[in-house]
Amino acid sequence: MKKSLYLGLIACAALAFSSCSKDETVALPNPNGDAIEFSTYLGRAPQQAGVRRAQEITPNTGINPIKNFGVFASYTEGQAWETSRTANFMFDQLVTKTDAGVWTYDPVKYWPTKRDEDQYISFFAYAPYYDYYTTDGNDYRTVSLADGYSNTTQGTPKVHYKLFYKDQNPKNVIDFTAAVAMNQNNKDYNKDVQLQFFHELTRLNFYAKLDRDALKQNDAHHQTRINITKIEILNENKFYIEADYTFSSDPANLHGTWTVKDEWKAGSTWDITEILKKEQITVGKYDKLGVAIPTTQSVKLFQDNEYLFLIPVWGAAGLSDKQDIRISFTYDIITEDSHLDGQHSVTTATKYITLPNESLKQSKAYAYTFTFGLDEVTFNVDADTWGDETATDVTPEVDITSEPQQPKP
Repeated sequence: MKKSLYLGLIACAALAFSSCSKDETVALPNPNGDAIEFSTYLGRAPQQAGVRRAQEITPNTGINPIKNFGVFASYTEGQAWETSRTANFMFDQLVTKTDAGVWTYDPVKYWPTKRDEDQYISFFAYAPYYDYYTTDGNDYRTVSLADGYSNTTQGTPKVHYKLFYKDQNPKNVIDFTAAVAMNQNNKDYNKDVQLQFFHELTRLNFYAKLDRDALKQNDAHHQTRINITKIEILNENKFYIEADYTFSSDPANLHGTWTVKDEWKAGSTWDITEILKKEQITVGKYDKLGVAIPTTQSVKLFQDNEYLFLIPVWGAAGLSDKQDIRISFTYDIITEDSHLDGQHSVTTATKYITLPNESLKQSKAYAYTFTFGLDEVTFNVDADTWGDETATDVTPEVDITSEPQQPKP
């Protein structure tokens, strides 16, 4: 088994041709081996290595590494791959990693045995094939075949990705990665096919700060903080929750392309509060979960190693109009005040921000810092000088029936 960044090796399965004679040179299984082997690793831009959902996963630490991927392959004989080709060698083949760290699939495929001339196979892979984190016994397909794509379709493979595969919990969003290995030569049969997976979504991380220091220890004048309690992506901007991904066949640019349709826009608001790094905020009798923002120092809003993944709309085909992302922040402004019954005052506010779609690019990671403004309550007193009293007679409209107060001596 290889070391370094490689995650695994042996991929196995069988290639058979219907006929042969002593005059024909055809690809047959070699009894001495030559099984096609895979090595997988992840491009380090923009993130650390690892396939992840809304959680950082680094294979070097052995935490939730890639456990499966799907692969398409085209055998093009003595010619390089071209758009008229189909996936005639592997079609949406599931490749899994055993507990022993071995990549396996069924049936075993072998390199063509024509040693006197170049024979080419091109591979297109994506990960993960299904959600291997679920605990209810079901294997949820994170990615499926694009509508109309089959093993007889010419051109690069096309798959369909859904942001939500089971529910709308942002913790369950799976990061989509893809890899391409074009025109692999059968003369390198003793080498494994190296699949370098690239992140193909947009990754966001949120930070927040105040425009002034509102909370200072041992300073009765500054005893205010805000508590962010909810973040939502609004359905009014109709961001996309589904898209088609077409693999690249350009060795100079291995990133594929995204295509969206109007019917793949979200139909409801997406609450992403679950990935907030919440803690219990207590001020006097105020007691609520949230993320406290007390000063001008930035505070990370998401839990450690968790992110917001979105389908990249910038550069995607099929956009009917500008698709800016609008996000709402709901928060409380709390001030500790011993003069009040609950030892605090609190007001609630909701603010909206826009993420321009040109900043939501494919395979890019963004860190947004939001500055919340606090408008201090101040007093401006305009006092007039007392004038002479004016004597005025007032006749009550109704009888006064209460007892008159006795004049003070």
